[in-house]
Amino acid sequence: MSAPLLEVTDLRVTFAPRRAPFRRAAAPLHAVDGVSFALHAGETLGLVGESGCGKSTTARGILRLVEPSGGSVRLDGRELLGLRPKELRAARRDIQMVFQDPYSSLDPSMLVQESIGEPIDVHLRLPRAERTERIAQLLQRVGLPPDAMTRYPHEFSGGQRQRLTIARAIAADPKILVLDEAVSALDVSTQNQVIELLEELSAAIGLTYLFIAHDLSVVRHISDRVAVMYLGRSSSTARPRACSTPRPTPTPRRCCRRCRCPRRTCSAAGSGSCSQAIRRTRRRCRRGAGSTPAAATRWTSAARRSRGSPPRRGPARSPATCTPRARRSPGCRCEPSPARAGRRCPHEVGGVAGRRRGRARRGAGPGARTT
Repeated sequence: MSAPLLEVTDLRVTFAPRRAPFRRAAAPLHAVDGVSFALHAGETLGLVGESGCGKSTTARGILRLVEPSGGSVRLDGRELLGLRPKELRAARRDIQMVFQDPYSSLDPSMLVQESIGEPIDVHLRLPRAERTERIAQLLQRVGLPPDAMTRYPHEFSGGQRQRLTIARAIAADPKILVLDEAVSALDVSTQNQVIELLEELSAAIGLTYLFIAHDLSVVRHISDRVAVMYLGRSSSTARPRACSTPRPTPTPRRCCRRCRCPRRTCSAAGSGSCSQAIRRTRRRCRRGAGSTPAAATRWTSAARRSRGSPPRRGPARSPATCTPRARRSPGCRCEPSPARAGRRCPHEVGGVAGRRRGRARRGAGPGARTT
């Protein structure tokens, strides 16, 4: 296999928070922590992950829009992180970026021909006539009429603006195109049109894509390989078919609100067997057995039986469900209920209420009767 066109090794991006006066300095934020992947010529690599995992920061770090704090980025065998500003501008001709929001990525005060012609002026430096002709060709390639160059960005729809940003990105004939959520702000029909346009450009001029997105269906359709990011790190790389079945994300969480596990997480989270919740709180585990008190009580009793502990008596029920009549005290007016057979009535002679009435009848205690 040939050498990769873009090789990212152990890329790290760290943001140092601002220190407020008379306050303790906060810890630095590691937005990207050790991302590595390789991208070959003519290939489309999909980069997926949850919101906030560092996908966009990774893309900006590759182009040095955000300065990386470590790692290596090699473009066609050339290291990008050690380049000077003038050398970096020349190297950016081979790698361009399409941003997420087509409304803010275009200058509203500039005509379309000025926005698309800016990379032509920086990298190609064509004469005026050739420059105008190339802009018209780029607009036709992305499916827009040539007379669109004399209009402003606010005169276009969202899908048309994204086509304009793609035309601006391919104006300098790059080798790699970094697409940062390029279709997430568009409706479904416009997404299909933009994806078809990207596939046509890849087949026509041999573009290589780094496609960042949330929608797995779009990623499976356009990508040759998929890299998954989690908490600023690249966890795995696989074929698009491997992303068809969702897998549980190892998100740290407590198994219940009152669980005090040492690591703030429990290996039995969600399985209904948290020993910490039983031993320390002796209350219901809402995560494991549901949110109803009855379900939580049943789960706690079952867990205590599995641990060899005697079952705990449930909470006191209403007196209207106690049975049998022979075990009730004379003052109890509870109706018999077959569902409560074999359970003690709180009003029977041996219960708490019965003992209190016995002491009251004998004249012991504040509740003694007076005749």
